Amino acid sequence: MELSGTSLATQLAKRHGAVVIAVGRNQEVLVQLLARGADAAIRVDRPQEELAKAIQVGIAAGEATILPAIALRAAPVQLSGSGIGGPAALEDAEAAYDSLLHQVATGDISLDIDPTPLAKVEQT
Repeated sequence: MELSGTSLATQLAKRHGAVVIAVGRNQEVLVQLLARGADAAIRVDRPQEELAKAIQVGIAAGEATILPAIALRAAPVQLSGSGIGGPAALEDAEAAYDSLLHQVATGDISLDIDPTPLAKVEQT
């Protein structure tokens, strides 16, 4: 079961004010993500009609909308992604990593750790 990266992302997103919806097939992982702060969990290994009802929220007005650009400029909305523009500046990445380590050290963020003796690292 791979949880650590997903759990870390869930905790960081919640600390930054995001609403986190965990989606997956593994019920055990979904329960653990809820325990780590996810607002909701949706299992995707169920009938299509049931899944559509669980995911579709607020679609009564239609599937698309026209939104004036000023509404986004004036709102506290941040859209981000990856691709053109490259990675963050080294200083920004260093500050983010330092902040993450501090949050782990103070217990604000939990990590799922499976200790492995150094002699067995190549085996795992």
